[in-house]
Amino acid sequence: MSSIPHRRVTLKDLLDEGLLLAGEQLTCEPRKGELYKATLQADGTILYEGKSFRTPSDWAAHVAGSSRNGWRDVHARGEPLEEYRHRLDGENGDRDGGDIETRLLERARSLMPREFELLMREYLWSYGFENVQVTGRSGDGGIDGTFDVPVAELRLGFQAKRWGEGAMVGGPLIRDFRGALVGRRLAAGIFITTSEFTAGAKEEAEQAGPKITLIDGKALAHDLVERGIGIKDVVVEAEIDEDFFRGLGE
Repeated sequence: MSSIPHRRVTLKDLLDEGLLLAGEQLTCEPRKGELYKATLQADGTILYEGKSFRTPSDWAAHVAGSSRNGWRDVHARGEPLEEYRHRLDGENGDRDGGDIETRLLERARSLMPREFELLMREYLWSYGFENVQVTGRSGDGGIDGTFDVPVAELRLGFQAKRWGEGAMVGGPLIRDFRGALVGRRLAAGIFITTSEFTAGAKEEAEQAGPKITLIDGKALAHDLVERGIGIKDVVVEAEIDEDFFRGLGE
């Protein structure tokens, strides 16, 4: 069995290596007793209710209604997909994957405000949202930008906080964000941070009113890597070892 050097293993890699088979069933249970089933296709995408999803996280987020790590939440033959990836990639590969997420998160934290806003635009585009608009100004009333969900014909808002490690987004900010969504007559919103949310923030997000999805720094970094945003593959190609051949006659 070969290894896949210097990049994240994909479902197509697992199919090519025979660890997974085209046509087999994948499952996701985001909440207890709420089981979803899909089919793994030969091209490495996931087929669910007539729609193809590019990555496990795309599908898991779709059925759960919030950002998810599909490699942990999606199962094949009773095991999470990350177990199959470990078998191919090995422990070193797993650590490399975690390392790139950590470094990518630090890079996002180092961006200038306008650069970070544009990164958020790329991130939302990657989910298939349309007409993503960034306010690009202060005094935005708690809304950093808006975007459309094309199938549902809904207009949503987002707020993004480029905060350092250890900072915590609390309940009051989420409450203010909900108020801004109501004021702008937006159907729902996504609150993204490069740090973390307090328990109070998570509780506030569950209150009545427009639905608010929370995405913390770890989830954001994972999604960026999964979607290939801000990273590039480095492939090491084999070459002829001329020193070896010159030494054969000695």
